[in-house]
Amino acid sequence: MLAPTVAPDQPAEPAGNLGLQKIDRKRVLASMFGERDAEPELYGRFRVVRRLGRGGMGTVLEAHDPQLDRPVAIKVLHERANGGHQQRLMREAQALAQLSHPNVVQVFETGEASGRLFIAMELVRGRSLKDWHQQPHAWLECLEVYLQAGRGLAAAHGVEIVHRDFKPANCIIDEAGRVRVLDFGLARGRADRDEPGGDEPIHDPTRLATSDEHDGTASARGSSASGRVIDQRLTQSGALLGTPAYMAPEQARRATADARADQYSFCVALYEAIYGQRPFVELSSLFEHGDHEPLPFAIAASHADLPRAPKWLRQVLARGLAPRPDDRFATMEALLDAIEGHLRARRRRRIVLAVAGSLAAGSAVVGVGLGIGVEVRDARRSAECEALGASIGERWDDPTRERLAAGFAQVGGDSTWARVEPRLAAWTGAWREARTDACMAAYDEPEPARRRASCLDRGRWELEALLDVFARPDRTTVIEAVTAAADLPELERCRDLDGLAADVSLRPVEPEPEAQGIGLRRELARVLALERAGRYDEALALAGESVEQARALADPVVEAEALAKLGTVQWRRAEFAQAEQTLQQAHFLAGRVEHDRVAHQTARDLAWVVGVRLARPREGRVWLEHARTDLARSGGDPDRDPELLVMLGELEDFEGRPEQALAAHERALALREQRLGADHPEVADSLINLGRIQGALGDERALGTLERARAVAESALGPAHPTVAGADHELGVVLVGLGRVEQGIVAYRRALEVRERALGPDDPGLATMLSNLAAALTGHGELDESLRLLERAVAVLERALGPEHPDTLVAAINLGVAEAEVGRVREGIARLRAALVQAERVIGPNDPVVAATLVNLAHWLEHTGAIEEAIPLRLRVIELDEAELGPVHAQVAKDFEALARDYLRVDDAERALASDERALEIRAELARLRPAGSSPATP
Repeated sequence: MLAPTVAPDQPAEPAGNLGLQKIDRKRVLASMFGERDAEPELYGRFRVVRRLGRGGMGTVLEAHDPQLDRPVAIKVLHERANGGHQQRLMREAQALAQLSHPNVVQVFETGEASGRLFIAMELVRGRSLKDWHQQPHAWLECLEVYLQAGRGLAAAHGVEIVHRDFKPANCIIDEAGRVRVLDFGLARGRADRDEPGGDEPIHDPTRLATSDEHDGTASARGSSASGRVIDQRLTQSGALLGTPAYMAPEQARRATADARADQYSFCVALYEAIYGQRPFVELSSLFEHGDHEPLPFAIAASHADLPRAPKWLRQVLARGLAPRPDDRFATMEALLDAIEGHLRARRRRRIVLAVAGSLAAGSAVVGVGLGIGVEVRDARRSAECEALGASIGERWDDPTRERLAAGFAQVGGDSTWARVEPRLAAWTGAWREARTDACMAAYDEPEPARRRASCLDRGRWELEALLDVFARPDRTTVIEAVTAAADLPELERCRDLDGLAADVSLRPVEPEPEAQGIGLRRELARVLALERAGRYDEALALAGESVEQARALADPVVEAEALAKLGTVQWRRAEFAQAEQTLQQAHFLAGRVEHDRVAHQTARDLAWVVGVRLARPREGRVWLEHARTDLARSGGDPDRDPELLVMLGELEDFEGRPEQALAAHERALALREQRLGADHPEVADSLINLGRIQGALGDERALGTLERARAVAESALGPAHPTVAGADHELGVVLVGLGRVEQGIVAYRRALEVRERALGPDDPGLATMLSNLAAALTGHGELDESLRLLERAVAVLERALGPEHPDTLVAAINLGVAEAEVGRVREGIARLRAALVQAERVIGPNDPVVAATLVNLAHWLEHTGAIEEAIPLRLRVIELDEAELGPVHAQVAKDFEALARDYLRVDDAERALASDERALEIRAELARLRPAGSSPATP
């Protein structure tokens, strides 16, 4: 270990100068770490505070996490360490990342800075059990302390992680008296166990050397092609590494070592704690031959004042120290149960003696039973489980709330944070209770409880990712914050044991891929948080990286999840064609691996993307049926899923069936109110959908529905939220449709003002509002302002989406019509011709946008007398509408009537008559098919 290099003295500050001095961080770091290590002030986002220790391979630092405003411990590999040491440090991180247990130190993340690999983990203030050994302790106190460490080891073994270097120096007892196991740097995965000779212990590259430890050396192999770190064997056969004083005989013999090697090391450390010395005389015999004999179970002279440990404890330790692994306890849990069983029996005997003494003395004793051992056990379990539930407080505490409130205030989101905080507090409270319950259930039903815990852990990752996004808010984040918080997963789903059992992503897998899968799913939680916060560019980049990582991992389950996230972000960015391809890949891959949850989500998204946004409603209905089937297969009820009902309503509306659309949206609203409460943002969305359809049907109830939608949105999201603008916009549509144009214009202007203030003048969502306001003004005779609004709508969309985006083309078509309306007919026709060419090339020749452009172009050509040019356009409109809507449809009848008028204007009476007769046939057929009592189709 290199001695620190002390920086030269600074010139003395003049006497009496009490002002602040400028700190030279490089000189301070040089004095702390040595000149060679003085440069890094940051590791990732973590700022170095001080060095806690230094070993032959690595340095342990205290650092500050500015994003979450908390101290962390950073373990940094020295620059001179080779790739094998870097792999070992990553193994430690992957091993710890799999554990969430009160007796195991928690890893937060890993990274690389200035060529150095580092791990950021929980900073635990306290002292090691090695230091704790320096003072004598009664054997019962030793058991209380080591039982905690044993539970940490047992938890690691439960996910098939073997520590392989357990010793007092690798345990810390914090200021509250809780023991944590750390330094899983030697932990091995299944690949090591399955290959003889690949299981040798590896010296922990980050631990601090101590006087009683024998440092070893390692000969590292290169990386495997898979790129998986925890799967790789990092030592060559014959290497002897680790800490010999606590090493199991099989490790010393360089043979395969499993969890029973940890059990052996645990018993050595516990023996040392009780008796003041280790149990074997000749270490050389242990390492050369593995044929050692235990010392007589006696108390060291320095601890002669302690009461002798009972015989049963000596027997337990003797079994745990057996030279042959098969002669030890089968598991660490079995060893702990043996100790706790004797302790319970001892407590029962003490109670019986106390009761007998009380009766002999004539005392009245009532209600004393012999089951107090069970009560003690249950109390211990309850405390452990409550600690697991309370761990959510590590990410949601007063400093976090204060920091996030200040961040929101800086970007003008004070009132938004006041709405967000209660939702986050309620969710974390529910998570704490659910996680405690799942932990308690694990004692009776381990496997279902494991799935519940995994489900809850994924919910926690979503919370943590969202808090990280909230820690650096921008205007978009503030706008979406309430909805993002409300969209955190419903924890009740983690109680659905049938649904959890059907979720392939929760099934047990090999520990090594699971470790990497956990890291990748945490990344996907970040993608989801960014998407919820409206930061689609960041989400897209991260989602693309996640797909590549999943493919490298060769795990189709997590690859399907990553593709699904990427497809969702793509359609959020209005990249519908790309989204269709990505979502289809995700759906079919999910189907192959029976990942029904992802199959359902992607089919539902495809119903929207394909059926509505890409205007192929029949295909959308097919995808909707796939979504229903996948949901039913995963244990859900398709008829009670509000998201599917909303999608059904959108498809019905798109296909011109407003009554059916209304029924679907009404059911979706009722289910959302029942499940989420009347003030949830999704309830406001449902009310807007419902009011829009009511308005399309001419139902004046739409006004009350949309007013309620506006009130719910204002209450849940604030008066300046875009959803409030959405309610006002639909209110304007309804008012104009009811002939109350002036009131509609007021609602449109109010919607436009709120959305522009919230999202800025370049928000592409303004285009629809600008276009509808322009149409209302046109109907009111204000043509000049209407034209200016449409010109602005086109400009906004061209800047945001490009001149050939479908939304931009639609706006350009509207502008062409407006130009014609104000008398600039030639300019309008020219714009419509250009838009038609672009729409046919970009969107496709059979798209409804093309049909709408043809209708408008034909109308204005007729206006100028160019009937011969308009007739082919009318014929093509009929062809497109028949293909899209069917030959018997009111719109097709109208198309034939318009064509008949054109034929009359060019004196083609025969074709005019044929067209008119076809229109009459269609209307007669519609009348025959119409249910009794219904209204006739609009002529």
